[in-house]
Amino acid sequence: MPRATGESCYICGRPDARTRDHIFPEQLFEPPRPQLLTAPACESCQRQLQPDEDYFRIFVASGAYGDPVGQRMWDGPIARSFDRRPAIRARLASAITSQELHSPGGVYLGELTGLLGERDRIASVLRKMVRGLYRLETGTNMPPDTRSSSTTTGPVTQSNRASSTLLDRCQSMS
Repeated sequence: MPRATGESCYICGRPDARTRDHIFPEQLFEPPRPQLLTAPACESCQRQLQPDEDYFRIFVASGAYGDPVGQRMWDGPIARSFDRRPAIRARLASAITSQELHSPGGVYLGELTGLLGERDRIASVLRKMVRGLYRLETGTNMPPDTRSSSTTTGPVTQSNRASSTLLDRCQSMS
């Protein structure tokens, strides 16, 4: 078991953090990764947030399938995570939606496809990042009673080709 660092966990505030956590999930970066910001964390918080960080990566990458880096992420680490957890693949496939887009005057502009994100999972990762940045900036933990809010709007693409490819990848990976 790692030794206590003598510092408190930046996520929960408990004393004796034993590890360092990447403030921005390292899964968001393609190798070779840049040197990422870290802060002291307890193993319990890291384990608890890992599934949400996996989901967050998929959510963020879903709007980037048309980009070469986004496509590599989908075809590599995300495909492997879908192989390990087919239930999350099915959940995400069912969250892909299309909506009509109209101008303020009501003129039909086309259809947009996006992913309806799970607000709580995305918010937990965003809160973690904000808490980590606060810790690095001030040297102290954000007060535990600090309230936050976020609005979750799925990555949207006007490219039906990219959207249909994303949907196909979500549905066909096995």
